[in-house]
Amino acid sequence: MKPRAIFLFYHGHGHIIAFSKPARILEAAGYEVYFAGAGFFQTYVAQLGFKFYLLKSIPFRLGLEKWANIIRD
Repeated sequence: MKPRAIFLFYHGHGHIIAFSKPARILEAAGYEVYFAGAGFFQTYVAQLGFKFYLLKSIPFRLGLEKWANIIRD
């Protein structure tokens, strides 16, 4: 079984892009790479060619509560 790496990113496309280079390096080293976050970003992560793990909620104290409520509406 391959070793795994999971990137838990602050919610924004720029943060996913910032993690994509280290993610590619880990893939090249034989890791299975995942990004974990809100479903809103699942398609974008898939377009970059990475696997996605859907979180059932977002971590508190990151200031994302207002964002999460807007996305749900």
